[in-house]
Amino acid sequence: MLIASFLGAFLGGTSVTLFLAVLAGQGQLPPSELAIGAALGNLSSDFLWFMVGKSKRMLKWTSKGRFQRGYERVQRLAEVHKQQDLAIFILVKFLYGLRVITIIFFGRMRYSLKRFIVLDTAAVLIITASVIAAGWAAGKGASIFLDIFDGIRLAFTATVVGWLLFMVVRKLVRHYFLPEESNRP
Repeated sequence: MLIASFLGAFLGGTSVTLFLAVLAGQGQLPPSELAIGAALGNLSSDFLWFMVGKSKRMLKWTSKGRFQRGYERVQRLAEVHKQQDLAIFILVKFLYGLRVITIIFFGRMRYSLKRFIVLDTAAVLIITASVIAAGWAAGKGASIFLDIFDGIRLAFTATVVGWLLFMVVRKLVRHYFLPEESNRP
């Protein structure tokens, strides 16, 4: 199942991971293998598109038609969120249709590979966990999910704790992996 979830995430993205997560919620797949395979598949796919963005051919493609419009949207997004690269990485993972073009954009900008890998890994872990949790809950059924959390109050508390954990991880990533002098691409 590890290979299936890797290939599904690499080739099909989030929709395949969501489908497999529903199966995991029904007990058909081990969730741990799904999580590892999906995260590695997403990271591999993102790395591939990042390297495509660094290629010389990309300059030709980014100046044409529909691709150009998407590229301009990503440029505006990057301008609005200056110095908040992690926020951009996470945001585009959840916005359908912007993920690949944004990764190509970062490659085109000659973005640092180390910085890309660190930020993309954080974003991929967040999107993978979110998609698997949603799919697993759908597979189990919403009522069972609420029973597990013993009501909405505990589910809300878990959400707040998750958000706080995200904030701590973000600070640790910035402090240990992205020192101030290399905070710019």
